[in-house]
Amino acid sequence: MLPKQYLSPSLYAISELVVNYKVTAVLCSATQPRITNYIYKDLPLKEIIENPLELAQKLKRVRYQNIGGKSNEEIISLLLQHESGLLIVNSRRHAYTLQQELKSRFDNQAVNLFCLSTLIPPIERSKKISAIKEKLQNGERVYVISTQLIEAGVDIDFPIVFRCISGIDSIIQAGGRANREGKHSLGCVYVFESTSESGKTPRSLGNTAKIAKEVIDNLGDRAFELEGIEKYFDILYSSSSENGFLDEKNILDEFELEAKKLNFKTVSDKFKIIDDNSSNIIIPLDEEAKTLVAQLRENTFNRMTIRKLSHYSVSVYSGEFLKLQKENVIENINGSYVLNNLHYYKNDTGLEVFSGENLNAESMFL
Repeated sequence: MLPKQYLSPSLYAISELVVNYKVTAVLCSATQPRITNYIYKDLPLKEIIENPLELAQKLKRVRYQNIGGKSNEEIISLLLQHESGLLIVNSRRHAYTLQQELKSRFDNQAVNLFCLSTLIPPIERSKKISAIKEKLQNGERVYVISTQLIEAGVDIDFPIVFRCISGIDSIIQAGGRANREGKHSLGCVYVFESTSESGKTPRSLGNTAKIAKEVIDNLGDRAFELEGIEKYFDILYSSSSENGFLDEKNILDEFELEAKKLNFKTVSDKFKIIDDNSSNIIIPLDEEAKTLVAQLRENTFNRMTIRKLSHYSVSVYSGEFLKLQKENVIENINGSYVLNNLHYYKNDTGLEVFSGENLNAESMFL
């Protein structure tokens, strides 16, 4: 989905390509918003699908149910009523807290429990996802707690999914992990609002969650059908448009043809999908990673070294970074930060940034 704060400049750029450069643009999404009001006037829009409503009904694999406010303890109890399940939340801190609660229910029993977040480096996340798939295929009991990273292109199939309230589009993406292979008549996505402090909605998601709740309250189960998707985006975009949030950094003002004002460099600096308020930390988990770090230390590294090390890297926000730096567990090696104390990495939850401090939930996004 195009980021809301850049929606207007993004759609105007696409419109420009279509009108003046004869490009054919295809906008494809499982949750397609109405964009008529945000593109060039008189630009023809053609729906590729002849009957979207009919197709949506034919492809329906899940049902959605709003179960209201739930504490961490309550949502874990509901999860454990099922043989296997996926629980998706909005922050790394919430995922970590729920993982601790889930582990406490089993003591030392051998149960397949997994936690997925960006505090686990990509190479380890891939291994965990492969293990989850294998255990599900073998019919084993599997419980996964994840941030929304699992909603982006991860081919995994659970009979039921629990999703902490967020935007309608994110909830439907979560639904793509339920009954994905059509093994059941209908899978189920249970939507809940966390009443626990660790599950407080991050500020960056507050408005989308609020609008989603409004649409769900008004439409019930229909909130997750085409009617609800259109309603959700209409409210989201109209409220954002009124406040200028569809072009948050005033990018379109940098282009004025009559005044010959074409500030491409300024726009390039402004257009950042992810604001750069984070730092990457390399976790040397295996011999390959340690060899690559040695190349950094000996100043014998090259571009391929850095690329390979990215598979062992996690991103932390400024507060988390300062905490680790204060505890002297990271070092700067030729411009790259490396974890030098692996006691700060846990195999189940990743880089340890939560112990001993009550960090702000907003900084735990993803």
